[in-house]
Amino acid sequence: MKPKPDMRSLINEDLELSSLPDIYNRIANLLNDEDSTHEQISQVISSDPALCVRILKVVNSSFYGYPQQISTIIQAIGILGRRSLRNIILSTIVAGMCRRMRNDIFDLETYWRHSVRTAVLSKLLLMYSNQKAEAESIFIAGLLHDIGKLVIAHQLPDQASEIQIQVLEGKQKPWQIEKNILGFSHTELGAQLVKQWNLPELLVETIHYHHEPQQATHCQICCYIISLADQLSHINDYDADVLSHVLHSISGWPVAEINAEILPALMEDANEQFESVLAMFA
Repeated sequence: MKPKPDMRSLINEDLELSSLPDIYNRIANLLNDEDSTHEQISQVISSDPALCVRILKVVNSSFYGYPQQISTIIQAIGILGRRSLRNIILSTIVAGMCRRMRNDIFDLETYWRHSVRTAVLSKLLLMYSNQKAEAESIFIAGLLHDIGKLVIAHQLPDQASEIQIQVLEGKQKPWQIEKNILGFSHTELGAQLVKQWNLPELLVETIHYHHEPQQATHCQICCYIISLADQLSHINDYDADVLSHVLHSISGWPVAEINAEILPALMEDANEQFESVLAMFA
């Protein structure tokens, strides 16, 4: 029997995975510094032309819906604000990292479409809760909720294949199978990864507990929302009874204060936004 891998060692074995790119840290430090100027921030972002182009592509997408064209990073900072810009930059950088993590276990495009759909649904669901200030953060949480699966497939292909075989047998939930084979689940690994990246507690906790939101302690409502968005992202049926069944299958759901009646319209809204958001990260 192979020894079970250590999560931190698994992350640190890949230098690109072990930390976010230096340019993100430089930008984040400036955005957090109240004395920094828009010109300083713009200068650092513009030092990476590819990142600069991707950011402008995102902020000008129909998903954000700004009436005027945003043509410069300085303009983007002024219109979006520092917090929103930081979240957009983080989404853009992480999307690139995910796409570079090749694997032979599952189709990366399917994985990415599920992640984006979960992110869109998460943000829409949050609009119906009392946590609206976290809308940008929960979008990133939806985008990253399964990143642990990608790391396992990328770093541990043999074990990932065995996990897939047992998942198809359907005797246990996937994260339970992961714990049996690896000693940890994709949720624990993903949470450890974003914690190592020094990202906010909301991201750490929503990734860790999106399959067991009742166990969350600090960001429980957001964990329930990611859990629901994750399940809804697999459903193409807008039938109210089907959606209500999904909602009420989540243990402890009432804490999230979302009514089943809004779900069909919300699913339609998510579908309308999905392709434009997917194109943002292309």
